Amino acid sequence: MTITTAHAYLVYPGKNASSPAAISGKQLVFGAGKLFDMMTEVFGSNPNARDFEVTFNANGVGQQANECRDLMVAYQANPTLANGDKIASRLQLYTDNRSGIGLLFLLAGAINSKHRLVVSRFPTDQAVLAEVASSGLDVTFLEQVFIKRLSSYKALLLEHSTPANGFWSGSATDRQAGGSGENISEY
Repeated sequence: MTITTAHAYLVYPGKNASSPAAISGKQLVFGAGKLFDMMTEVFGSNPNARDFEVTFNANGVGQQANECRDLMVAYQANPTLANGDKIASRLQLYTDNRSGIGLLFLLAGAINSKHRLVVSRFPTDQAVLAEVASSGLDVTFLEQVFIKRLSSYKALLLEHSTPANGFWSGSATDRQAGGSGENISEY
């Protein structure tokens, strides 16, 4: 199992917004550390452990074509910051204020002979950081903290030996769906 490319994007709600906030993105460099460990766990999770099977819908005239899927295939084929930004921008167009700011991770790589793409969104929250320092306890209020909470975590996993032909279905975790496939975010 290998993550070959990882990008992170800060995505503000943009649904019905006259001028959505700018999206910031960054390529992540991995090797070791807690973020690498967490992303490796997210990337390597078993598709059967996901909540729902998902299929990309055909286009409006019933053809096997889907704009969102095309963005995923393009990113998998060429995982650049610019191609990932297209996915983040699409997410922004469909994100309302109920979901709030999200930290989007795009993880591309391979497991065995299959290409894998994981799209994962962490919601924003506020937190208090308490650390013991040489001068005593240091307490700091943090904004825009992103937590992998079981109640609001979302992820999509696509996997196939030839993504251009096979990224039509995948598996998803959508903890906001409340256990019902009818409430899952539309991919």
